[in-house]
Amino acid sequence: MLLHNILLHSVDKNREQLAASCLDSTITYGELDDLTSRLCNCFINNGIKLGDRVCIYLDKSINSLISIFAILKAGAVYVPLDASAPVNRITTIINDSNPVAILSTSSKVITIVDKLPKNCMLVIFDEVSSLKYQNGVIFQWKDILEYDRSYDIPKVIETDPAYILYTSGSTGVPKGVVVSHRASYVFVEWAYNEFKLLPGEIVSNHAPLHFDLSIFDIFTTIMSGGTIVLIPPEVSLFPYNLASLIVKSKINVWYSVPSILVKMVLYGKLEQLDFSNLRLVLFAGEVFPTKYLKKLTKIIPHALFYNLYGPTETNVCTYYKVDKDNIRDRLPIGKSCPYNRLVLLNNNRIINIENDQTNFKTDVIEGELCVQGPNVMSMYWGNENNNKLEKGLYYTGDWVKRGVDGDLIYLSR
Repeated sequence: MLLHNILLHSVDKNREQLAASCLDSTITYGELDDLTSRLCNCFINNGIKLGDRVCIYLDKSINSLISIFAILKAGAVYVPLDASAPVNRITTIINDSNPVAILSTSSKVITIVDKLPKNCMLVIFDEVSSLKYQNGVIFQWKDILEYDRSYDIPKVIETDPAYILYTSGSTGVPKGVVVSHRASYVFVEWAYNEFKLLPGEIVSNHAPLHFDLSIFDIFTTIMSGGTIVLIPPEVSLFPYNLASLIVKSKINVWYSVPSILVKMVLYGKLEQLDFSNLRLVLFAGEVFPTKYLKKLTKIIPHALFYNLYGPTETNVCTYYKVDKDNIRDRLPIGKSCPYNRLVLLNNNRIINIENDQTNFKTDVIEGELCVQGPNVMSMYWGNENNNKLEKGLYYTGDWVKRGVDGDLIYLSR
């Protein structure tokens, strides 16, 4: 299955349903399908082809959501940029990914316009005004609306890349993690079924679009016929405002890094708010200090809590349903998702982790967690032979132990 087909399948049943909101802006499924088709047609008619990279340099908005699905419909690969990052990081990623087009606003793109690749197409969502660009063609949004919504469907297959997410670069130059349609879809479909998302449910999108948590927010919600609440980063500056947004927007499913939830526990005045609509709290990307998790589960006792684990290179590969009556000091990362195989590597000894929990022995085993399966990245961009991948096995660099109950516990990096 292809990621953009999630929208195509969902729009027939949910055409008038809200697909997304961002502050005061909203878009229905029908509108999202229509506008992404017009932008896709513009791409195809201007030479964008299968596998071409297209960068999204936008603040989180309805336009960024339109950009993602239009790029995928065209058979291209979306590369989301951190809109708040320094210009040198943005240009490093642009130079590395070598995009054929960039979607942005005039105020943002003006800071990098003289550093863009030759013949790079620009799509500007606001007025171009005095923007000068000599390297390629510029389209304003009003130009996009002139295109027909029908287009020649490219021959995309599930192993083709869908997006490239760049790592933080904390250990050096940022690396582009290339993720195929198949690798992302197996996670999206699993999450849809595991968490039982329903039509009309309201799901948060707190994570920035260059962060892998956003994959759940966008594609699983669209698969379910729900509504994505795109949360701009400035809303998170004040925990009470963020907590109030959850209540005001009647969010049913929340997903974020634990530190955001900790800030809301500490400063969000959660006891004063009504979270009766919130049924599911997912968190990933960091260790959740259990003293704050215990407080949160008492404030929202009716909700289910899950700890999801997985590096960008694998998306989610383990999950753990929190036992609210027995929250351990070291919270497990749980068991393997059904679509991947996990092994532990200890002194060159490979230890298989069986999905059948009845086969576990009573001993506790430690090792580096390695992941194999259709959810693993295709490669790092520009480095097909990276040594992190051997016969499809990804070495996470995370040291974990497997307890007698079969749950994995993260120990160190």
